[in-house]
Amino acid sequence: MKPYTILIISLSSLGCRSNDPVSVEHSTIESQISLDKKEGDVSSTPNIGIKSLIDSDGDGISDSEDTFPEDASEWADSDGDGVGDNSDTCQGIDDSDDSDGDLYPDLCDDFPDDASEWADSDGDGIGDNGDCEGNYIIDSINTDADLEILEACTHISGTLKIRNTDWINLNKISHLEYVNSLHISSNPSLVLLYGVENLNITSEVTIENNASLIHIDALSSISELLSLVIRGNASLASLSGLDSITSIEKNLTLNNNPSLEEIDGFSSLTSIGRHLTISNMGNLKNLYGFSSLTSVGGNLTLQNLIQLNYLEGLSSLNNISGNLSIISNKYLMNIDALYSLNTIGKDVSLINNYRLKDVDGFIQIESIGGDFRIEHSNFLQDLDGLISLNTIGGTFLLRMNESLYNVDGLTQLTDVHGDLVLYSNDSLTNIDGIENLQKVHGNLEIHANEMLTNLDGLENLDEIDGELSIYNNSSLHSIDTLNELVSINGMISIYGNDNLLTLNGIQNLETIPGDLYIYNNHSLIEITGLSSVSTIDGTLFLDNQESLVVFDGLQALEEITGSLYIQNNPFLISVPGLEQLDTIEGDLHIINNDQ
Repeated sequence: MKPYTILIISLSSLGCRSNDPVSVEHSTIESQISLDKKEGDVSSTPNIGIKSLIDSDGDGISDSEDTFPEDASEWADSDGDGVGDNSDTCQGIDDSDDSDGDLYPDLCDDFPDDASEWADSDGDGIGDNGDCEGNYIIDSINTDADLEILEACTHISGTLKIRNTDWINLNKISHLEYVNSLHISSNPSLVLLYGVENLNITSEVTIENNASLIHIDALSSISELLSLVIRGNASLASLSGLDSITSIEKNLTLNNNPSLEEIDGFSSLTSIGRHLTISNMGNLKNLYGFSSLTSVGGNLTLQNLIQLNYLEGLSSLNNISGNLSIISNKYLMNIDALYSLNTIGKDVSLINNYRLKDVDGFIQIESIGGDFRIEHSNFLQDLDGLISLNTIGGTFLLRMNESLYNVDGLTQLTDVHGDLVLYSNDSLTNIDGIENLQKVHGNLEIHANEMLTNLDGLENLDEIDGELSIYNNSSLHSIDTLNELVSINGMISIYGNDNLLTLNGIQNLETIPGDLYIYNNHSLIEITGLSSVSTIDGTLFLDNQESLVVFDGLQALEEITGSLYIQNNPFLISVPGLEQLDTIEGDLHIINNDQ
């Protein structure tokens, strides 16, 4: 019979009654007693106030109270599943039900079919073991150490940056299943992106300055992104791997990829939440890959695409909420592919497209939310494509379009909510096309249009909220229009029009809230206009009119709040038009009028 160790404590020897609580040290009274069955067992010993405790595993819990008397690490099993409380990972559940064998019962295992994962502390659906929080960098300084850190990761909640490595592909990160953002930059030997075929990316992808990269087919599993930047990849020849992308919430930027000749990806892309920028790609010849694109929520910029002739590929685009900028595309001949476009929320800039012949692609545009600028389009002859345009929300600038000879396409235009500027359009002979224009909310400036002979298109204009400037139009011979103009909110300047013979328009304007400048119109022989003006709230300046003999205009003028200058008019004989003038608050200068 195996001997037992029995601790016997005599309560009476401690001077205690049998019902008193006792606290004693283990060594107070101790004796070794050997028993075997032949001599009887301890239960037959008379009751003399002695309590016996047997602790086989020495864990401080008596065997009679220890569920695991032979295991010093366990003593209780609260849920009765045969697993001690100290190691029981799932209290109240049968621990034997463990499908993946990871010692975490199914009902307490967040991933019951994955032996490598059992908990998801942040509730993102990714197991804690593979869920790597924050941003990570793999670079040339210590690439192996960087990879070692990522060995256990399958999901990265932040940004993974791969830069300045000597990798030729991305196979070393093929174990990754998810990253929030991926930046691949300045890897000179990187040829392919193999290794990320199954990588889920939901936020941003940036691929830039990888000199040897030839294609990005490995990104074919991406369907939605926040932003995508592909920039400065000298050898990149194809974007075909991006055909699965249906939407980009923010920006898409394609810049300075000189080997890219066509947009052959993005065939499923229908919307871009903010900006689409395609720029500085000297060999790009078409935009066919954007055939499904219907909406750009911000700006669309096409700039420095010197081989681009047409915009085919954008024929489904119907809305641009921001700016449309088509700038410095040397060989762009037309924008007909924009025929579905009906809304432009902000500015339109057609600048330095030297071979652009027309704007027929704007045939459905009724309003432009901001400024509208057409500049340096040397082959542009007309604006017939603007036949539906009735409102411009900002400034309208036609500047230095050498072949533009009329503006007949603007017959529906009634309001310009900024300045209207016609500047240095050398072939422009008339502006009849703006015959329905009623209000300019800023300045009206007509200057340096060499072939313009008259202003007949302004007969219905009744309000200018800024200044009126007509100058340096060398063929302009008369200003006999603007007779509906009743309100202006700035000065009037008429000067440097070498062939202007008569100024007999602007008959209904009563007040000029600024200066009136008429000078250097060397052929002007008659001024009979401005006949209803009674007040000039500024200075009247009549200077260097070499051919003017009689000044008959301003017959109703009574008050000048500034000064009056009549000078350097060698043939001027009289100024009968000023007979009603009785108040000049400033200086009076009548000099060098030889007659």
